[in-house]
Amino acid sequence: MYKTIFLILISTSVLKAQVNEPIEVEEEKSKAGITRQFTPSVGFVQSGFRDFATSPLYYQGPGLHLGLGWYWEGAKWENGFEANLNLAFTQSKAPNSEYFQTGHSAVFINSQIYNSYLRKIDNWSFRDYTFKVGGTFISDFNTRINTSLQNATGGFEALANLMLAGKVEKDISRTQSKEFGFWFLKRTLNPAKRKLSFQLNAGLLNFNWRPGYSYVLDSEINGSDSKLTEYFFASHSWSLNGWRLGSRLEYSVIRPSGNGMKFSYVWDAAHAPGKFENFQMASHSIRYTLIVNSSKK
Repeated sequence: MYKTIFLILISTSVLKAQVNEPIEVEEEKSKAGITRQFTPSVGFVQSGFRDFATSPLYYQGPGLHLGLGWYWEGAKWENGFEANLNLAFTQSKAPNSEYFQTGHSAVFINSQIYNSYLRKIDNWSFRDYTFKVGGTFISDFNTRINTSLQNATGGFEALANLMLAGKVEKDISRTQSKEFGFWFLKRTLNPAKRKLSFQLNAGLLNFNWRPGYSYVLDSEINGSDSKLTEYFFASHSWSLNGWRLGSRLEYSVIRPSGNGMKFSYVWDAAHAPGKFENFQMASHSIRYTLIVNSSKK
């Protein structure tokens, strides 16, 4: 009896090893073919917003963009993840008046999580052009500080958008060394992988976390039972409405080592009605991204 069980276990393990060996080898080959990159970024942003819960005025102004990113790419797919911070100093846009002050300033802080997954469409790709489709998830938390609003100085909202994404890439790689000369400056341009891409994101499911009416801090205080977060966000609730659109125009240069850089123009706009009052925001940013090859050798 025991010998029979022992023989069955031995034969089963041998068959399992023989069946799994090609699968494991194929997985190792697949992992070896994946490009992995660390992509920190820095840049300038022009932000604008309007929140009818506090003021009908438009606020616009310049600011700074900082970001950390990771990128993975296989033969048929790509996945990009970013954690971004945009800090802008905005001014209200209102007609001049001789009777009362109309110009006010506000600090706009936007923290964002961005994740995009795309797959290559072979039937649409031709020559040096590659088409990809997939989805993008964007989550924002905004903080606005405007002392001129007095007891509504602080403004907070969150956005969560699941978006349909499409991307087209043009391969413009330099395959041979090229001599470059301008007056007394001469330089040899080595071969490099270069591509120009454009991605468009359109919101499918648009969630927003907005206040019930305004940001006036008049929540109930009940001794030790009242928590700080509940006091600030007591009137906030989630809604499924509005829209969001975004686009990215990128130019990438990658050297034979796998390291490189990328220049991007990123546009984003959102409209969030919430339960009562609308919130609108838009941003234009120019970013420089450092591409660090982190693939296993």
